[in-house]
Amino acid sequence: MTDLSGYGIFHTAFLQVLYNLSDFNLQRDFDFTFKFNHEQAAWTDFPLFSIYGDDTSLITGIYAGSNRIGVKVKTKNTEALQTVYSANNTYTVGGYANYKFERRGSTLSVYFNNALVITVTLPTDFSDINRNFRLGTDANGTFGGYGRFDDFKFFVY
Repeated sequence: MTDLSGYGIFHTAFLQVLYNLSDFNLQRDFDFTFKFNHEQAAWTDFPLFSIYGDDTSLITGIYAGSNRIGVKVKTKNTEALQTVYSANNTYTVGGYANYKFERRGSTLSVYFNNALVITVTLPTDFSDINRNFRLGTDANGTFGGYGRFDDFKFFVY
């Protein structure tokens, strides 16, 4: 488990964990929870976090235009990026909200303020490799979210 105290303000910065095979290899179930204060509405897909590896597979949690939450998934054998969004007007600007990304087997469920908003069927061909994690940006570090993170926790089962 990783547990950080205090809160982080993310505008152009991000937190990065490199080459952590045991936590982020996408071979095991996990719960990833945090609070996020959306400081502005999204006009594009703004990443909350990204888990990615050298094989170009990834899972990215995003918030998007029309106040939607989304998940982007790509495996090493998939050319197209699968993106699933929640309904419109899920989050509001200017206040903290609770996020939970829960993987159980081949299902990734996304909860927003304790309500299930997305369920994604994950591919099974994620490789068992060293994998990186970025909080507050995408895998390339080019797009980031605008807001504050708090109560970040990552449990691996």
